[in-house]
Amino acid sequence: MLGVPGWDPEEGTAPPPGYRENLATFLTCAWCAGFWISVVVWGAWLLAPHATLVAAVPWALSAAVGLVAKHLD
Repeated sequence: MLGVPGWDPEEGTAPPPGYRENLATFLTCAWCAGFWISVVVWGAWLLAPHATLVAAVPWALSAAVGLVAKHLD
């Protein structure tokens, strides 16, 4: 198998310490992921503003409904 020597996911062995730690941090850090998602949406807005608006409105409304529901309970 190509990749990290001594690590075989099929055998259930664990990866070495620190392996892909930064990737795991990125995937679990809301601030990091939020920043990069915002950059992608901003880029999409620059390329196609109307299509981005059409795609983003349902997500924004869903977030607003979730926040209102959270604060009314």
